[in-house]
Amino acid sequence: MAVLQMQKIGICALKKDRQEILEKIQTLGTIELSDDKSLKELDGFVTTDTKEVSREFSKKLSLTEQALEVMDTFSPETKGMFSSLEGKPLIDKEKLMQEMQNAKAITELAEQVISWSKEYSENKALVAKINEKIEGLKPWQELDIPFDLTETKKTKVLIGTMPPDMDEAKIHELVQKKCDEELDIDLEVVCMDSDAAYIVVIAKKDVSGKVEDALRSGGFAKSSLGYDKTPREQIEKLENDIDSTNQANVELENRIIESAENRDKLREAGDYFRMRLKNVEVTGELKQSERTFVMTGFIPKDKASRGKELLEGSFDCVIELADVTDDDEAPTVLKNNAFSSSAEGVLESYGLPKLRDIDPTKVMSYFYVFFFGMMLSDAAYGLLMSIGCFIVLKKFPKMEDGMKKMLKLFGFCGLSTLFWGVMFGGYFGDAPTVIAKTFFNKDFTIK
Repeated sequence: MAVLQMQKIGICALKKDRQEILEKIQTLGTIELSDDKSLKELDGFVTTDTKEVSREFSKKLSLTEQALEVMDTFSPETKGMFSSLEGKPLIDKEKLMQEMQNAKAITELAEQVISWSKEYSENKALVAKINEKIEGLKPWQELDIPFDLTETKKTKVLIGTMPPDMDEAKIHELVQKKCDEELDIDLEVVCMDSDAAYIVVIAKKDVSGKVEDALRSGGFAKSSLGYDKTPREQIEKLENDIDSTNQANVELENRIIESAENRDKLREAGDYFRMRLKNVEVTGELKQSERTFVMTGFIPKDKASRGKELLEGSFDCVIELADVTDDDEAPTVLKNNAFSSSAEGVLESYGLPKLRDIDPTKVMSYFYVFFFGMMLSDAAYGLLMSIGCFIVLKKFPKMEDGMKKMLKLFGFCGLSTLFWGVMFGGYFGDAPTVIAKTFFNKDFTIK
């Protein structure tokens, strides 16, 4: 029908009522606050730094959202196909305020859930690291001495790896060749694979230096493993560590799943913190004196008197209304009948008209529905479309406005499609004619 006429609203009230007035404005849902440049010139009025309080509510909001994400990961909600259409359940304001008196317990629960999730992830990473260590120990399983045994009273123990092509005979040959003498060493190749030869060499201390230098010339790399157990014993210990870590993760997972029973409380807390955060941000923009504050905004002209009456009747405040000028950037609010309002989403996708522009929604909605039906023009499709849309609208009255408008629009488009389908004789295309000819050998056409 038209773009609603707006009025400027100015509010001057006591500072002690600031929070309640802001919540009242939120409840009314008809006033959009704005930054009036003329308020900057008021003597004795300044803005308040609310960054610290804003950070606090932002942190609490973030905690609840993270905790909900954790719960959704470990204990996903079973949702129906149309769950996204249900909308948010309504909650009594007084009940919400009573529950938020225990907001500290809710934030502590959120912190605990996040802590459990972090510990769970750390344990998963720890298990991966332990498995890597086990894989590194597997080639040494036949070694029957601990890795930290590096020497005895008269000998030195060298544990390490050689290139994979170095077998026992080649290693002996390399040592004798590099040392230019026959050295008495004890060599054992523990394992050989495509990556390396895993060896243990025991030599007398007085020649151990020469032996090690000879081995290094052939690619010997000393093992960095310093376990005080044999490889088999160490692998067994690491496997026990994995079992205990996995068991701890099972307990953590169960705790998170049990805490998911409080999912609704966390959602309510998140909405509360979001509302308070918005209020605090607005508070930081208000001009305030020692005992009063002022704010300005815009309100639809047809609701201005009622809004003024409600605020003045509830608080000690002074409210002024004024007409919008060409310099004001007033918001655009459309007002259309039940049929045309369904097409407002289409108009919004191209851009809303300015305050003093003509609202084309009504004319556009008729043409949109008219031509949609003419282009599709199938009575059967149109009937199914309109029935489906109107059933969903009836079944889910709390769905968000955007979705509600879209379904209502396609419901009307379905009726138009039904009409033009009857006009053109389209019922699932030419299905009646084809079925009659194929199965009954008759010529049948719906005129």
